[in-house]
Amino acid sequence: MRGSASACSVPSGAGKTTTVSMLTGTSPVTDGTLRVGEFDVVRQPRAVKRTLGVVPQEDNLDPDLPVHQNLEVYARYYGMSKRESGPRIDNALELFHLTEKADEPVDALSGGMKRRLTIAQALVQRSWSWTSPPLAWTPRPAISSGNSSERSRLAG
Repeated sequence: MRGSASACSVPSGAGKTTTVSMLTGTSPVTDGTLRVGEFDVVRQPRAVKRTLGVVPQEDNLDPDLPVHQNLEVYARYYGMSKRESGPRIDNALELFHLTEKADEPVDALSGGMKRRLTIAQALVQRSWSWTSPPLAWTPRPAISSGNSSERSRLAG
């Protein structure tokens, strides 16, 4: 439902990776119809990919590029122009408290900052707000985000 958040916490082997692979088009849909919002995963894969934000378990940042350029490259991957992506990148940097690091090389970031940049990457391709968030997939999001209070809540 638009404007809501859902979580899926199931045991290993329950099909999370298979489901996400089908949602992102890297595995075929084996039965039935799979939709993301109004888009059919099989018939409209590019539209689905513009809707999804996938945060991989391992960071997929380019260590040879500065923070801002990592987001630019990712936006271009989704076919966004610099004019369209510029404000979104600036918003993502601000949201994830990375504005002051925009020109820094990725390797100069702490582990938590790299994780925040990876999450920002997953959200930059789509215009969104807190009342209309994108669909994002992230395995164990708080575990490696550098947020000790979240880690404490998960551990205890």
